[in-house]
Amino acid sequence: MRQRGHSSEIVFVDDSAAAIEQSLEHAKCHDFKAQGIHADLLGNALDISMTEFDIVICDPPAFASRRHH
Repeated sequence: MRQRGHSSEIVFVDDSAAAIEQSLEHAKCHDFKAQGIHADLLGNALDISMTEFDIVICDPPAFASRRHH
């Protein structure tokens, strides 16, 4: 069972392998169970539609820079 304010697992999704590696190292330093997925969410490289998450945090500037006008 999760304690208030603590996650049972963290999933990092990024199109940068270096960012994933750094995030996993940071999670390990704080004893979090974590996994990294190298994918481009905008390119539909990852289908997570059937996955349930309690919290989703995204990087809006990265999404905004790719938006077509």
